[in-house]
Amino acid sequence: MSNSNSSAVDHALFIPAFESIVAKYPGNAAVIVAGEVVFTYAQLAHRARSIALKLQSEGVQPEDVVGISIEKSADYICAMLAIWYAGAAFVPMDPVLPAERLQYMADEASVKIVLVSCTLASSSANRRASFANMTGVKVLDLAEQSEQSELGESFGYAAVGPNDLAYLIFTSGSTGRPKGVLVTHRGVVSFLHAQIAAFDLDSESRSLWYLSTSFDASVSDLGTAFLSGAAICIEPAERLQPGNGLEQILADRAITYVDIPPSILRLLDPAALPPSLKTIVIGGEACALDVVRSFAAKVKLVNVYGPTESTVCTSLGQCGVDWSRPLIGLPLPGITYHLLDEDLNEIDGSEPGQLHIAGIGLARGYLNRPDLTEAKFIEHPRTGERLYRTGDLVTCTEDGQYQFLGRTDRQVKLRGMLVEPEEIEARLLQFAGVKRAAVLKRPVKPGVAREILVAFVEPNNDSGLESGRYSNADMEADLDLDLSLGMDLSRRLDLVELREHLAQVLPKWMLPQRIEVLNPMPLTVTGKVDLSALRARQLELDAVSRGEVTGAAASSSLASGSTTVVLSPTERLLTQVYKQVLGVDSVGKDDHFFDLGGDSFAVVEACVVASALGVALPPTLLITHPLVSELASVLNNLSREQSLTASGGMLCSAIRQDISLSAEFEAMLERAAQRQQVQEKQPGNIFLTGATGFLGARLLSELLENTNAQIYCLVRADSEEAGFERIERALGKHGLAVGDRSRLRVICGTVDARQFGLNDLIWNELADQIDTIYHCAAQVNNLASYDELRQSNVVGTQEVARLLCSGRSKCLHYISTLSVFVATDCNHGVLLESDHLDDTAIVYGGYAQTKWAAEVFLRSLGGKAGPITYHRLGLITGDSVTGKCADHDFLDLFVNGLSSLGCAPQVSDDISVDITPVDYAAKAVIKLSLAAMASSKFDTYHIANSKSLTLKTLLAAMQAINSGDGKGLEIVSPSQFQKQLLSRVSILGGAESAACMALCRLTGSDFEFFRTMDLFQATDVVFDDRNTKSILSPLGIVCPAPSDELVRLYLEQMLG
Repeated sequence: MSNSNSSAVDHALFIPAFESIVAKYPGNAAVIVAGEVVFTYAQLAHRARSIALKLQSEGVQPEDVVGISIEKSADYICAMLAIWYAGAAFVPMDPVLPAERLQYMADEASVKIVLVSCTLASSSANRRASFANMTGVKVLDLAEQSEQSELGESFGYAAVGPNDLAYLIFTSGSTGRPKGVLVTHRGVVSFLHAQIAAFDLDSESRSLWYLSTSFDASVSDLGTAFLSGAAICIEPAERLQPGNGLEQILADRAITYVDIPPSILRLLDPAALPPSLKTIVIGGEACALDVVRSFAAKVKLVNVYGPTESTVCTSLGQCGVDWSRPLIGLPLPGITYHLLDEDLNEIDGSEPGQLHIAGIGLARGYLNRPDLTEAKFIEHPRTGERLYRTGDLVTCTEDGQYQFLGRTDRQVKLRGMLVEPEEIEARLLQFAGVKRAAVLKRPVKPGVAREILVAFVEPNNDSGLESGRYSNADMEADLDLDLSLGMDLSRRLDLVELREHLAQVLPKWMLPQRIEVLNPMPLTVTGKVDLSALRARQLELDAVSRGEVTGAAASSSLASGSTTVVLSPTERLLTQVYKQVLGVDSVGKDDHFFDLGGDSFAVVEACVVASALGVALPPTLLITHPLVSELASVLNNLSREQSLTASGGMLCSAIRQDISLSAEFEAMLERAAQRQQVQEKQPGNIFLTGATGFLGARLLSELLENTNAQIYCLVRADSEEAGFERIERALGKHGLAVGDRSRLRVICGTVDARQFGLNDLIWNELADQIDTIYHCAAQVNNLASYDELRQSNVVGTQEVARLLCSGRSKCLHYISTLSVFVATDCNHGVLLESDHLDDTAIVYGGYAQTKWAAEVFLRSLGGKAGPITYHRLGLITGDSVTGKCADHDFLDLFVNGLSSLGCAPQVSDDISVDITPVDYAAKAVIKLSLAAMASSKFDTYHIANSKSLTLKTLLAAMQAINSGDGKGLEIVSPSQFQKQLLSRVSILGGAESAACMALCRLTGSDFEFFRTMDLFQATDVVFDDRNTKSILSPLGIVCPAPSDELVRLYLEQMLG
């Protein structure tokens, strides 16, 4: 079957289109570096034209290929535009690529001129020297290029036509050498304009340039910005690390649009996205369905598809919250899709076939590879169209969409980069000691989403690379190494040489993270490497997994060929931790945890593995210092102040300073205090935040049942209908339904934006109509810092206070947490409802800190904004009737982690956890708040279980449910638990690691560093709940005790 887009095709060329944008927005910021505007559109065009004149004076003309060996920067952008102004084509030559690969690219493309910028980094300066040694290549340093007058000058682009070369991209090649794809101007502007419309880009947009210049999608990043009048934002690589660092940049720079690989997207927290961010684009590899759905509920999420050979992008589609399969969207204007079988017959219906692309975007072919061009670019046997054979197996769905099924060859994508395993295999086989080789993309370990490249090699008989192990006695006489690690040193030394060989010929993203030696290699009956057997093969355990490494066994040096890299004991141990957790077999002192594939779950795993090896590794330090050498230095030199930071602690004096009332708020409070104070005895118009959360959905249900009020729900959504669907799904998880929809109104906005991101008309309408506010929205993350959660939890509460002060008088019911006590230095004795947190000195963990800050901020309003009730909730657990708990529930994670480990430590009778069933908590909040309004007595209420669940009881229940004879979970001494943990680190995943961290109070001196993950913070406290009971007891509302029946119900749900 075939499918084409008959929409009008834009045949404009890039520079004329860019010139029109420059004329329209000359003063707009075009390039922003580290938050500072370095070029307006007029300045950028002038700089590019000036460099173009220099290129033309050097004889550059259309069809010439000019190299750009510049880091991702403003200078790279100027170079790219200048080359197009001159009418030539560019080829990205990333300065970090191996010299041999750069030489090959220059030779293949007949590059005569390479642009560099030696003001940026030493790598550019080094590359300048490398290119200077290449015969026939001239190096132009942009740092040395003075501005030139443009008056009366003409530019080469005026002579460029659609079929002239625009750029040359080298991609991984299956023959063992990279292949150059020749892309013309014909389809560039057409696909860019289609993307601009789909991504909602305009002159107010801010686009974060995330992708590598070696990735052709970077043409999309730059092109969509510069043809829409948007600003492109550039940040140092160290600020763009997946997770908290990237989330912070998105917020700090008010980014509205970003294009990132799916493997990076999954490392972000949807709840942490800033309100400025409107659109995220993913592509290059299939994205996990749950990741798609979670982000599609927060932003406009667009999936793009397109091979390099068809000019970056040929189809796209918006992802929805009901995303259930990997769709690649519909063709862009000027593009036709054909599904053909092996005989090039059109496939009808839903049968799978290889996708063939026709249309405006097809590349000219492959540089100096006529055989490959002929094989991949073919003629349609019936229509005569020129087609590109993608190698992608797809099927057409019933609604006309295209679903990606896999590859017809072995090509893979890893973190957005295309990798041909055959090219890596060819380079492996160049090494004298390797007889056979195979490279596969494999999960780090079973049940873990992180994937790595694994190279399997079979040694030549005379190479010394043999399977099996060598004893220390065999090696001691010949090697000046600490052999207490018990590693296969003969094999490791040869593998180091092999890795050095690969690093000289392959780009960084193609280097295998793991190399395994097999002798013999599994073969098929035809004598070929059996890839199926390798896919099914369990990866080898390293020394850590085998229990052969201890903290004291870290050596001080590591041989690497003829050199010795000096490692401190802490550095050596950290390299072992990184290897184990990330599944890589080579880690150096300059390697970066997140560059190697780490994510938030991996952080927890790393801390547990380090603890098992005898080193306390605080999660906050690993997140902020992910470089091995830097982290080791910080660990070795922790000062008292740094120890507080490392433990996740923050002085309350610093928090109070951050939340001190601004002059704006002081004035707003004075105006609010002058209003006519009309306090309703029951709510008529309710404003609810957090209605799509686990607790918030139950609050909504209780409000619908216990009041007759109109309820306005603030929901992050593009439309009221989409917001209502989110509410329905949230209620559906509890087995509940909306009922009377007429009582609900969805307000599309976000709590942490000024006025919730609403225009003045809607804001003023709410301010004048709402009489009661329930503020439940909060971002919960045990690893995030105060700064990372501040926008959602502190600023969000301040915006709620803004609404409280605006328009008519109203009251607020604030959902706080008992973490404002138990995660502080006041975590002991009886915790009073009357305690207004005045005596707290230190709060631990970003979540508790921001909730403490929010409550203290509200109390600082002094009643001028209106009456407020404070509902401090304990640990929210599953429904007491159904047992269903929230996604990512910590108690659920703990139970499943211990169950997976198969063992738990012996504990005393006093270690306990407060469990507060969600159905009770929601009912309590609503009954207490309505009683407060009816009596005009607004107070603080502790909503928690008066009887805690002891850990000993929980473990006994787990034993009983895991096995009828009580032996399903082994109970061992704390010291034995640590030993068994060390021996089982190979199975550690997120749940297992979280379980170990939750038990941190049993690890002695490590507790101060891991206390933010402590599940048993309520062990030494008693929650005063007299205010709560005085109202709920007469109503017969009691928190369900942690009975054997309730615990069993929870465990049955958790363990499935």
